[in-house]
Amino acid sequence: MKKFYFLIVLFALAFSTSYAQITSIALVGEAAGGWPGDPGNPGPADVHQLTSTDGGINWTLASVTLTAAQAGGGVKFRANNAWATSWGNAAFPTGTATAGGSNINCTSGTFSVTFNTTTLAYVFTAIASEYPTIAIVGSATAQGWPNDPQVDELQLNTSDGITYRSNFIPLIAGDLKFRQNNDWAVSWGGVSFPTGPQAGTNENIVVTTPGTYRVVINIATGVYTFDFPTISIVGEAVGGWPTDPGNPGPIDLHQLTTTDGETYMISDLVVTTAAFEGGAKFRQDNAWTTSWGNEAFPMASSSNGNNILTVAGTYDVTFTRSTGAYNFSDALHTSNFTKSKVVVFPNPTSSVWSFSANSELIKSIKISDVSGKVIYATNVNRVDASGYANGIYFALIETEAATQTIKLIKQ
Repeated sequence: MKKFYFLIVLFALAFSTSYAQITSIALVGEAAGGWPGDPGNPGPADVHQLTSTDGGINWTLASVTLTAAQAGGGVKFRANNAWATSWGNAAFPTGTATAGGSNINCTSGTFSVTFNTTTLAYVFTAIASEYPTIAIVGSATAQGWPNDPQVDELQLNTSDGITYRSNFIPLIAGDLKFRQNNDWAVSWGGVSFPTGPQAGTNENIVVTTPGTYRVVINIATGVYTFDFPTISIVGEAVGGWPTDPGNPGPIDLHQLTTTDGETYMISDLVVTTAAFEGGAKFRQDNAWTTSWGNEAFPMASSSNGNNILTVAGTYDVTFTRSTGAYNFSDALHTSNFTKSKVVVFPNPTSSVWSFSANSELIKSIKISDVSGKVIYATNVNRVDASGYANGIYFALIETEAATQTIKLIKQ
């Protein structure tokens, strides 16, 4: 019996000691202004500190303005302004966190926050915004034109009620407009794309090129822009971190290319093995405001913010902006170029690719996606691409004299 009571006392002491070691809890993340070390949360103390009045069990934050979670973003709770103890869970606005768990996939808005360190339950409660909501609607969106009453899906974020923006707006060819408060009483158009408005008109904006866009509109002037952010890869393993001699800036050395704002790629990238605190990361617009990484190599399905622990080689690299996924594949080289030159047309295409090797017989064509997975094989010199998703593919063509790899684009 004494042993039983001793164990109870020991557990209680350990429990109370663990919470005595937590002197502060903060909410951090891209959606709350920045991860630790970012310009919006430079440290050493995190910006959004919660408070406790019961000895460190229940913690509260009266108000915090969040943006919608982006790839590798969202928010997490962390203790003592350090990563030794942190909590997260993808669920929002309520959930039960786990130690070292996933980022919380928050939506935009202003919230009060509670977090219990015993149950690890958290609640984000929306506070009525002082600003109107602005959303994008129309046939160029997945939701289509509104069937009111409804809450529009593609809501933009704002910090001042004038400039509204979003980093991820997927669009197809079609028409769209901006509108306020899920209603047609106030709306903006302008015909021209990707910038506008066209003088003297408020008609539908005509989207001509599908893609995943960054969107900004000033509702005081009606001026809007749709564009694809730039993505670069930086780090000691690819020539240097920003401002290093090998990557002096202001434009990062290794810029990836894109045709849709979603899939980015760079070919024949020379990479060295990651040194201590080295490796590489992807970042947006030649700045650290938005960046991605994961220690996994040669591929990862998402970002956790860590440096990529690279292995030396020459690679073709693909990166997916919405998820933070990346893949380093051995660079595809061709052989016997002087003996055979295969051409493909049209490229880009929306329907078919036709292949020609002059007078040589094409023995086989293998189509692979950006991960290197073969998705189609044939010995016919015409490939129907109409059922493929828009993006980048590769064709490995074998003739009687050589093999050749060609990058394909479906749009």
